Amino acid sequence: MHAGCNPCMQAASHVSQEIFFDLLATFPRARVVLTLRDPLAWAESRRRRHPTDRAPVLPLFGVEAPMGALSAEQAATALALWHKVVAASVPPERLLVLDVFSTPSAELWRRLCAFVQKPLPRDEAGELPPFPNLGYGDDMQLESPT
Repeated sequence: MHAGCNPCMQAASHVSQEIFFDLLATFPRARVVLTLRDPLAWAESRRRRHPTDRAPVLPLFGVEAPMGALSAEQAATALALWHKVVAASVPPERLLVLDVFSTPSAELWRRLCAFVQKPLPRDEAGELPPFPNLGYGDDMQLESPT
């Protein structure tokens, strides 16, 4: 948790699933941002890029399954279930759900800044900068084993 973002918490997707409930217990008044994207698109990308990562939600049931062991549809279902677990675990007034792949950049900024009670960021021309999700994956080139 960054002091400038108090009382917000931030965690990377696969790490947050492992420590989510501990974070909620440690920071009971924290606001949570749940970022969404199409579960099937996520599953296909995640299985390709991170086949050994643990699948979401399954560890809650004692199942340790790497992403590569699941079909894309199974992994997508696991992600959709994880989204439901998070949404059901956080009071609505402390939860912001953002679909970062289909919501326009300006709307993402407006909703996020309102949620964390911070002003909208502006560039030198006074415009909103692109939301940081744009171009995700463009910089991640998959290398073929040689």
